[in-house]
Amino acid sequence: MAVTWEEALAEREAIGEAKGLAEGEARGEAKGKLIATRQAITLLAKHCFRSLPAGFEEKLEAIDDLGRLYEILEQVHEARTVEELSI
Repeated sequence: MAVTWEEALAEREAIGEAKGLAEGEARGEAKGKLIATRQAITLLAKHCFRSLPAGFEEKLEAIDDLGRLYEILEQVHEARTVEELSI
């Protein structure tokens, strides 16, 4: 059975839409992990150090490497002062 141009176009559109949705979902998930990790760092740091220096949260916002944020999260747990964190 022959495929019409309309059917072929509809199939391509469906494939493109599915690919776009998957890519958007992946970007959203990655962004969510960054946000959650920054929040965890901030909450734990406030708990451990009572107060945070000016610009602390802005510096965290500038970090888009999840691995780096995980390193900072571990540092918060081990540091005695907020100045020991390598942000």
